[in-house]
Amino acid sequence: MTGPEQPIVMREPDWEARIRHILTTSGRAIADILVPNGRMEEIEASLIKMSDQSFCARLTLGSKTAFLKSYDGDRPGTLLAFNRERDVLAAMKTSGLVPRLHIVSEAQRWLLMEEIPRRSSELSAYLAPDDFGYRVGTWIAEFEAIAPFQAGAGNWLGYLQKLGLGPQVLRIENAADTLRQIPLCGSVIARNDATLHNYLLTPENRLIGCDFESASLKPRGWEYLMTWHSLMERYGDYAGDAIDALSDGFDKSHRGGLISDELNHVARILFLARFLQLQDVDRRVA
Repeated sequence: MTGPEQPIVMREPDWEARIRHILTTSGRAIADILVPNGRMEEIEASLIKMSDQSFCARLTLGSKTAFLKSYDGDRPGTLLAFNRERDVLAAMKTSGLVPRLHIVSEAQRWLLMEEIPRRSSELSAYLAPDDFGYRVGTWIAEFEAIAPFQAGAGNWLGYLQKLGLGPQVLRIENAADTLRQIPLCGSVIARNDATLHNYLLTPENRLIGCDFESASLKPRGWEYLMTWHSLMERYGDYAGDAIDALSDGFDKSHRGGLISDELNHVARILFLARFLQLQDVDRRVA
């Protein structure tokens, strides 16, 4: 953070007014990031997307761009989401796996980072299933290798029971015995959001993961499990190719005790247990 800033004191639904406020207090620092000694008065902003708790905009000065994510300070949970995103991007700043973080405003709750140009369609829509799956498997393994972690013990049966899926797991043949034999290998930061459009490809052909506002400590392999489910939903008949490639990319880059075959077993059981849980809820509602 550079220069004096005023904290957010009101809820501002107009993103353009928020941008003007940001540039009024921090425009000089932002201009210097984009173009050394650039004129802050020439910064242009365009909205990329907006949610209930944040908006994202592209800031342009000359031919240079940056990505601004600003959180609405009045909404419940917004401070936690901002803190999560800030902490992960700061911890992984030099990894090459997430957007590079330029500036953080604690008072106004916004982050300025490098912009990864988005294609006209979702990355998974124009990469072949096996190419996309392999890239993501590699990214997950490399991310887990250097992300903040915590030691721990136990097995996947105990963890799924903590999630409230114990009754459903017991209804799946051999599932409890299988999960009991697959150990947990500690916890690591996971995005908790395996939406496939949160992967971007840089002009240098690097895969980048973004959107960490839901990140938290989860068992190692959790990101893999969530991505397994997303690939199943995204690719349909070609999901097997994508998941095989996910496993291949993960195994070739992973450094640790996780084995993709074991994670695939956990993913299948978790997928089915959640399906059974939804059925149980539907029956109770009916």
